[in-house]
Amino acid sequence: MPHRRVTLMIVPHGRQRSREISISHRSLKIAGLSAVALIVIGLSYAVGFHIRSNQHSQLVNLRVENEQLAERVRDMSGSVIALKSQMGEL
Repeated sequence: MPHRRVTLMIVPHGRQRSREISISHRSLKIAGLSAVALIVIGLSYAVGFHIRSNQHSQLVNLRVENEQLAERVRDMSGSVIALKSQMGEL
């Protein structure tokens, strides 16, 4: 079975010489699959990057909230100690 090929002819303007480029179907399929694989890899990287950047911003927000809650717990601990001493005086 002869190898199937695709021929691309480039015909320039004027008196320049035309060119023929012949590509086998197998090479064309490999190039297409490689392009699709690169696109999938690029999209996966982009999605992963956005997920990581979103997680980073959430982490920063959670750390700020955690610090605020820790401060409130410290304030409440002081209030509880004061209330215990008042209860002891009664």
